[in-house]
Order: sequence, then structure tokens, then C-alpha cells
Amino acid sequence: EGKFTIQNIKNGQYKLYALSDLNRDFKYQPGEFVAFYDSIITPEVRLEQRIDTIWADSVTVDTVHMFSQTVFTPHDILIKLFKETKKRQYLVKAERADNKCFNLFFNDKQDSLPKITPLNFDLDTRFLIQKSGQLDSLTYWIPDAAVYNQDTLTLTVEYFKTDSLFNYVSTVDTLNLFQRKPRQTSKSKSEEVVEEQRPLNFKNNLSSSFDFYRDIVFDFEEPLDSFFVEKIHLFHKVDTIAEAVEFTCLQKDSIGRILGLRHAWKPEENYELNIDSAAFVSIYGRVSNQLTTAFEIKSLEDYSTLKIMLQDYDPRAYLQVIDSKEQVIQSKRAEQQGAVFQYLRPGDYFLRMFIDANQNDKWDTGDLERRTQPEEVIYFSKKLSLKANWELEETWDHMDSSFYNKKPEELIKSTTKKR
Repeated sequence: EGKFTIQNIKNGQYKLYALSDLNRDFKYQPGEFVAFYDSIITPEVRLEQRIDTIWADSVTVDTVHMFSQTVFTPHDILIKLFKETKKRQYLVKAERADNKCFNLFFNDKQDSLPKITPLNFDLDTRFLIQKSGQLDSLTYWIPDAAVYNQDTLTLTVEYFKTDSLFNYVSTVDTLNLFQRKPRQTSKSKSEEVVEEQRPLNFKNNLSSSFDFYRDIVFDFEEPLDSFFVEKIHLFHKVDTIAEAVEFTCLQKDSIGRILGLRHAWKPEENYELNIDSAAFVSIYGRVSNQLTTAFEIKSLEDYSTLKIMLQDYDPRAYLQVIDSKEQVIQSKRAEQQGAVFQYLRPGDYFLRMFIDANQNDKWDTGDLERRTQPEEVIYFSKKLSLKANWELEETWDHMDSSFYNKKPEELIKSTTKKR
């Protein structure tokens, strides 16, 4: 249950640590869970007088017995186990799955992009860089045909790598990126021609029943060179009449691979999206095919709304609506008048809070070397069952000490299954 008693401690001052010693070497290794107490502990033992009352009945005292009891302190220390975010940084792998791009994968997040220096191609070669949120996964698209048609690209990658003491040191790796060619057959030349003529494929998030608060999102195989708004048509359908409506195109990434289409949807109304052929052109000259799709916007009555009031408002509190697997569905900072979570699908949810001490809108773990504790996490003690077309309001006394060890039973069972 996470309760420990350490006996026979002699007088003195102590520091307190806990360690999930995965490799059983009695030493802390990065990647293991650890906890520490902020203050110095001075164990004490003393005698306290206690009273034991014996009742003759519900209203009459029979005997009052005085006795001495040995009390050991401290006896109520709570420390919180956490895992540091420290990971060794190194280049995990580099690959060239497509001749027009190559990928770099790093073991941990980066603060800045690595420096790429070409060795067997033009030093001034321009790349379009597709980045992950933490810069640990990078795709370099090569617009220049003279470069991407080379069988092998040789280059150096300069980045910061961790040494044995987890210090970051500048490192340079030399890479030879080979083009993966298809198996040669007698029809290889004709197949190469067909390959060049392939249409530009893209995915979209449309479904027959579409959320009214969403943008339509297109995800293209390759970065776009251009697109033609006049070849994109959005219609609002009323009975048998289709009326063209305005929309806004939004570039949702830095290199033009993800495009959004925004319109103020009307609930329970029908729409149709028509995209003419060659509406989208990639940087390699590939063009898209025609697309026609019809969809209906969901009713507002299909959603639930949750409002959370904090009995003791704390501007540092960050609220998260989570599912039974502790996946975050929606999150936002607490508000004085209550945080409102809209457009939730009916179902069972849970509520979690962390105290965002450094105001960076994310939960931060602790750091043993710097003696910083993880940001405080508190769970709402019960499951929240939301129904369609309902608004549920809850007041949360997160300062109540009973919440600090009150993770909902359903989440405990889910976590146990994962392990």
C-alpha cells in the first residue's frame, strides 16, 4: 500500500529517499522511480498520556483510565515517487525510405535543430523540414531533383549528445544515406514512368457524421508547392438545393503537408465537398485526383458539457478530463467562474488536476539533482458519467486532504492491468 516503517533508528538527523530499484544494485540509475523528502528528519521518541474511557451505557461513564504510551515521530511523512525526464541523447537511426527525403530519429527531445552539412552534394541545398513537437523525429524533404536522384547522399549531422554524466556535448556523425531501389524486372523502366505519373494522394478526417467544431484537415503525401482555392467547392445542401458557401484555407504546418478547411458549420445540416482534379500540386509536380464527399454535421444535442468549479480557486490549477486509460480528452486552466469543457461525447470520464507551478501549461516531473519535486497531481475521487444534451456541474474541494490518496478505483484497476 505504499506504507513503510523504519525501526531502531538512533538519534541524529537524516535525509529520506525512496527508490524503485529495478536492477537491484542499491543505487539510483536514471530511468528508475525515485522520491525524496525536502526537509531534514530528526527521529524522536516520547511518552504521552492517553485517556481510555469505558462507558457503562450510551450516556454513563463507568471508568476513566489514564495510561502512558510511547510515541515515535515523525509518523506521517508523505513522499511522491517520480521518474525524471532525463534520457540519454543520441542519434537512434537515419533512413532514406523515399529517395526524395530522409529521416533522423533521436532518443530524446532537442532544444534546436541539428546542423546538416552536405559532403557529396551542393552545400547550398535547401531542405523542407517536417518536425515533431519535440524535434526528436525529423523528415528532410529534398526539392532539388539533382540531389534526390543521387544513389547515395553523404552528409554530417552536428547535434548535442549526452556523455556518461548526462552532460550535453557537441557531436558530429557522418551518414551515408542509400536510396532504396525497387527490385529490378524487365518492366522496370515502364514502372518508373508510371511511378512519376502517380497522383498526389492525401487523407482527410471527414466522416458521414462530422463534429461541428472541427476543421476539415487534409494530410498530403508530399509537401505542397501550390493549391488552387477556385478548384475547391463547399456546398450547403438544403433539401435538393446545393448552395455554395465560403470557407477559409489554413496551413497547419510549416512545410505545406497539412492543410485545413474552416467553415462555421450549422448543426444537423448537410454539406458536400467537391475538389477538382489538380487542385493540389506537390513540390515534385504530382497533382491530386478529384474528390467528392457528402457529410452531415452532428446535432448539439449529441454532446455533453462539463463545468468544474474549484471551491478554493487557484490560478495555477490545470484541469484535465481523462478517460479510463488516462488519456487526456480535454484540458484547460482553472477559471474563477468555473472551467467549462464543451462538446464531450456521452460516456464515462474522470478528472485530474496538476498544480502548474511554473505556468508552462504542462506537467513537469521532479529532478533529484536540482532538488525539485514533481508538480502536484490530484484526482477527483469519483467517475463522471455524461449523457447527451446534458450539462454537469461539479464543485471540487481539491484542498481536502482526502483527495491526495483518492484515485478512483476504476483508474487504479486500469493502471494495474497495464502493468
